[in-house]
Amino acid sequence: MKIYKKKSVLAILTILIILCFLLYLRIHEENNKYLKDMKYFINTVEENYPY
Repeated sequence: MKIYKKKSVLAILTILIILCFLLYLRIHEENNKYLKDMKYFINTVEENYPY
C-alpha cells in the first residue's frame, strides 16, 4: 500500500513540475514577443526619422 502511495505522490509532483515549466515557457514567450515588437519599432523610427 505504501508503494502505491509513494508512486502516486511522485506522479502528482512530476505533473505539477511539468505544468509549472510549461507555464513559465508561455509567460517567457509572451514577454519576448513584446520585446521584439519594441525593438522593431525603435529600429524603424531610427531608420526612417528624417532629422
